[in-house]
Formats: sequence, C-alpha cells, structure tokens
Amino acid sequence: MNAIILQGGGPTAVVNASLAAVVATCQAEPRCAGLWGARLGLAGLVAGDWVELTALSADGLSRLGGQPGAALGG
Repeated sequence: MNAIILQGGGPTAVVNASLAAVVATCQAEPRCAGLWGARLGLAGLVAGDWVELTALSADGLSRLGGQPGAALGG
C-alpha cells in the first residue's frame, strides 16, 4: 500500500513530531510500500508536489521530530 500525508493548521513542533511518527510507523509496516508528503497541504496534493518520505534515516526522523514548524509547509 502507498499513502500520502498532508500537514495543515498551525505550524508547531507537534506537527513535525506527528509526521516523524507516521513515517516511522510506515517504515516498520511491511504492507507500506511508500509514504509521500504533499508540500503545502492540499495545494501540493492537487498539484502533484509530493516528496517521498519512506527512506528518511533514523537520524533524519529524529531531527524532523524535534523541529518546530511544518516541514512540508502548510
């Protein structure tokens, strides 16, 4: 299965921590073939402006989870 995630709302540190948790969960799930993030929320989804997130390293996920703001924009 493939999935796509969007970020929206207020850009707080919890938004990126949630994104990192979803990526880590997908990486651990054998049925998850790929996870994509739509840049700038719904606008990126519609425009096809997606970034592949499945290959993020453990270090990258750790840094992502601690960053304030919205890594995908939104």
